[in-house]
This record gives sequence, C-alpha cells and structure tokens, in this order.
Amino acid sequence: MEGAPVRAGAWLSTGGPEAAPDAVHVRKLAWADIPAVLALQEASPGAARWPRGDYERISRTGDTSTPARSCDLNCWVAVQAQQVKGFLVARHVADELTILNMAVSPDRRRCGIGSQMLEVAVAWGRASGARMAFLEVRESNAEASAFYARQGFAPSGRRKGFYTDPPEDALLLSRQLT
Repeated sequence: MEGAPVRAGAWLSTGGPEAAPDAVHVRKLAWADIPAVLALQEASPGAARWPRGDYERISRTGDTSTPARSCDLNCWVAVQAQQVKGFLVARHVADELTILNMAVSPDRRRCGIGSQMLEVAVAWGRASGARMAFLEVRESNAEASAFYARQGFAPSGRRKGFYTDPPEDALLLSRQLT
C-alpha cells in the first residue's frame, strides 16, 4: 500500500485480499479511543506525554468533515481487529504541517501502520494548503529517525534542550509536500 493515495476513513491492508483479518482502518480520533491512545503513549518511550484533556479537546474539535468547521489540529487512530494500534496528531498552520505526536503499538511496529497514518496526515496537510511538513524527534531515537528518513524527511535543524525527562536535544526534520 505504501505510496498509494490514502484518505482518512479508508480501509488499508498490510497485504493482499487474503490479509483482510489484518486490515487497518485509519480514522479520526473518537472519544472512546482516548484510553487506548493514552496506553499507547505510555508504551512508547519516544512519544510525547500529553494529558487526557488534550486528546479530549482534539476529539471535540478535530472534525473537519464539513467546510464550516475547519480545524487546524487533528488526530487519527489506526484500528486493527477493533483495537487502536497507533495514533498520530498533526497541526496545520499557514503553509506548514507539523507532526506533533505519533506512536504505534510495540507489537505492530514495522508493519506499515506508521506509514499509513503519516500518509493520511500528509494528504490532509496538502489538501489544507501545506507546502512543508515538520516534526521533532529525540536525537537518541535512531529507529524513529530512520523511519522518517524512509518517509522523505531530512534533518533541517536542532532544538537544544527541547526534551525533558530525560533532557535531550531534538532533531528537526522536514519534508517538501509540493
């Protein structure tokens, strides 16, 4: 599926038609997903630790399905076998898309779920007029850095002391969208 256009709400599969039981559905965050997102966040040392209230706010305001309710902040979840296996939070401001937080369940990493969620977020950013995508990653998180490099992101800066607990610099990565 990698490289194919994907839209939020589309059923995605990690294989051919025979892989239907493993189908992954990427959709907007719902209120009922929040406990699973918080658990994934805890299971993912590289994910930012957001409080429950932030996800509650996004689930209330993240509906961009009608033009009258455009929003610059969205969260998507990847659901497989009726379980949340990943989440991604992104913001669109002016002509920039920023990936704010992302995690995939440890048992489903390297199965394409992160790529699928990122593809949905990038498509949303492009449709919203974003020309560049940005994100920060812990300098020590080599696995995430390699993932984002495979997705077309390249180092574009460093934020000294960006992370706490433990203190660490962030690598700023960017990708052209147009």
